[in-house]
Amino acid sequence: MSIAESDRRHNIRRLLKSRGRIELFDQLSSYDCTVLDISSTGAKLDVENAPLLPDHFIISVPSKGVRKRATVQWRMGSELGIDFSNSGDLDLLNRIAVLEEELRVMRDQIEWLMNARTI
Repeated sequence: MSIAESDRRHNIRRLLKSRGRIELFDQLSSYDCTVLDISSTGAKLDVENAPLLPDHFIISVPSKGVRKRATVQWRMGSELGIDFSNSGDLDLLNRIAVLEEELRVMRDQIEWLMNARTI
């Protein structure tokens, strides 16, 4: 990171090297990661599948009691820079995820009922 880039930061990043968990919004996929540093507005992560991850996900850092929606700002090899400031309301996102799962279950039930009717 150049001096110009580090000067743009308004929040102090703390070195952390703590275990984290990336949760995708499909609620089916999650990935372990290492949180290298963190501030109130973002973090730097080291994750094996960095190039394959979507631009938006939930990051959890149990040791710090952090669970936030994250937006990827940059990628370099196995490292990601993420931002929390434009992340939206996590409670609302969680509710949407629950409703989407309920909808999926209802669709499966409808399909099962329709198949049972034809037998």
